Amino acid sequence: MAQFSIKSIGVIVKPHQPDALETLCRLTKWLSERGIAFVGPPDIERERIEHETGCSVEIVSEEELRDASI
Repeated sequence: MAQFSIKSIGVIVKPHQPDALETLCRLTKWLSERGIAFVGPPDIERERIEHETGCSVEIVSEEELRDASI
């Protein structure tokens, strides 16, 4: 059986859900500890997420999100 190595992950978040950004931050930290990048589309509210949580999100193009090789 082939093994796969996860390098990045994308998540869809409801930004106005009360705990969504905090959950996103915890997930980002957990992924980072395992060498996995958290990426988001160009329209993600990166500045708001970083300001409210202190967690960073790498922005990638829509095409890159669809590409399994990122």
